Amino acid sequence: MLPYIYLLKVIVCSAIFMGYYFVALRNKIYHQYNRFYLLFATLASWCIPLLQFNIVVAKAIVYQPVFEAITYIASSNKSFEPEPIYQPIATHFTTDNYIVFIYIVLAAMLMIAMLYAIAKIFLLTKKYPKENINNCPIYLTKEENTPFSFFKFIFWNTDINIHSNIGNQILQHELTHIKQKHSWDKIFIQLNIIAGWFNPFFWLIKKELEMIHEFIADKKSVPNANTAEFAAMLLNTAFGTKQLALTNPFFFSPIKRRLIMLTKNTHPKFSYLQRIIALPLLALAVVLFSFKVKDEIAKSILTKKYKVVIDAGHGGTDFGAKGVDGKTYEKDIALVLAKMIKEQNTNNNIEIVLSRDEDVFMNPKEKAEFSNNQNADLFVSLHCNNENTSDSKIKKGTEIFVVSKEKDNGFKQESEKVATGVNTFLTKDFKSNGIKTRPVGIWVLQATKCPSILIEAGFISNKEDLKILKNKDKQQLMANDILLGIESYFGIKENDEKTANKNFNSTELKQNSDLAINNEDEVKLKQEIELAQKQYSDTKNKEREKIAAAL
Repeated sequence: MLPYIYLLKVIVCSAIFMGYYFVALRNKIYHQYNRFYLLFATLASWCIPLLQFNIVVAKAIVYQPVFEAITYIASSNKSFEPEPIYQPIATHFTTDNYIVFIYIVLAAMLMIAMLYAIAKIFLLTKKYPKENINNCPIYLTKEENTPFSFFKFIFWNTDINIHSNIGNQILQHELTHIKQKHSWDKIFIQLNIIAGWFNPFFWLIKKELEMIHEFIADKKSVPNANTAEFAAMLLNTAFGTKQLALTNPFFFSPIKRRLIMLTKNTHPKFSYLQRIIALPLLALAVVLFSFKVKDEIAKSILTKKYKVVIDAGHGGTDFGAKGVDGKTYEKDIALVLAKMIKEQNTNNNIEIVLSRDEDVFMNPKEKAEFSNNQNADLFVSLHCNNENTSDSKIKKGTEIFVVSKEKDNGFKQESEKVATGVNTFLTKDFKSNGIKTRPVGIWVLQATKCPSILIEAGFISNKEDLKILKNKDKQQLMANDILLGIESYFGIKENDEKTANKNFNSTELKQNSDLAINNEDEVKLKQEIELAQKQYSDTKNKEREKIAAAL
């Protein structure tokens, strides 16, 4: 994919700089400032969009189950996504190919034109005699486009008397171009045009810069802004019919602007204000094109401490799968990913422990025992997939395995939650084949006494996947996605626990309330019974007293 967004930013950035130039700077008398402003605007238009300043906005992890049927599918040994449909690599030209082709052709044509102009200038040095005036080599020619200067050389037209008053002014004009090093400006702008010929504002910058060069040279060559002498200097010489793109020709139109600029008065305070506005303009461009708001998972969402064992699969004499390039091994990729996960972890509530941090062998039993001895809250084993086949449609993409239903060690449900969290983040950046189980089981997942997953980071037998697995930027991105998935799981777990506790406390409060009510009823009933018993007892006592009296 071509960097269309970047190129569009370059155009817009140069448009902003040129918009300010036309409003506040064009046809003003501070020519040197304008000269360097245009050169800076050209360079800044390329560079500012490349700058990256991230404004981090912390966000709590929100659990969104992308795959609703996780338990059913994992238990049935099916992936969450259908098998990818592989298409043969297209051999025809795409739209991007045509655009690149056109860009290269036009850039090459402009480069050839530039080199041709330079070659033509140096051919003139071989063709005509040379004189040294004021330590400057001057070539006396009959060329129509003379006089002009290029770096330290001046190419003169012999029809103009170099020793006359007018000739002397023209000579001073060209010497000014040389002293001011205007040819370097022209080379820089021309190279910029070659690289950015698609940007109309670069062509406009080139035109304005050439005019500013003339303003500077006119100011130096015409004493006391004598417009009569300047007009005479132009009218008494013939206009050239040709012009080399990289030279500083004396006869550069439009003449009217040069005459106006020669006689303009200065307004120091106002001009200073106009120039200083360029600083907030630059700041605006940087803010518009270089600052990005970046959502980051809030590191403070976890309130408990967790220990995660990251296992780099294979190692030592166990090389694992061999890459399609014949020299890359699974054990090395797994170890690199494991170390990156540990390095990128910035959450103080998550401790990453590596089962191995060097190229050593550990069998599955040792790995499981290591995790259990660490009292780990989570076990993640890193591997690379391999498909031994001659089929051109070789599988690619990540896969995540959890313990099967038949081999459930009591942590299957939690392991599925971990896998879902990790897979949710991985699918944002990498091709995923979903979450799976193996009916025969994966011993290292079954033997660990905590939730556990096994990540196949990609098919090492696939050229595209292998390229990703060996790319440092992609490795860091994958490590970051895995970390985010782990943080997501623990964040959801705490959230669920808080919700459960809240519900429990609410239920307990209701039960206690009901119990209090029941206790009140019991006391009341007890009082009524005691009263009834007392009344019954009193009645019986009276009856006994009557009987006793009768006897």
